[in-house]
Amino acid sequence: MSSIAGAFGYIAPEYARITRVNEKIDVYSFGVIVLELVTGRKANHGDECTSLAEWVWRHLQEGKPIVEALDEEIKGREKCGSN
Repeated sequence: MSSIAGAFGYIAPEYARITRVNEKIDVYSFGVIVLELVTGRKANHGDECTSLAEWVWRHLQEGKPIVEALDEEIKGREKCGSN
């Protein structure tokens, strides 16, 4: 491939500036999709310069527990098999 196609939030920031494309872009995008699922937020969460991945990274850098970033529905679920 010689060009990048995708939406803001799904493309690794370092790849948006270069023309070489490889499978690492897909791995980053997959990680963003996982973050969307567990946080309940969209990939472009934040302002025009901030993505969901950057928001989660900043959350961790501030020393906040990762469980605080999870979607309330995920946090509220009981463990499998328990009544």
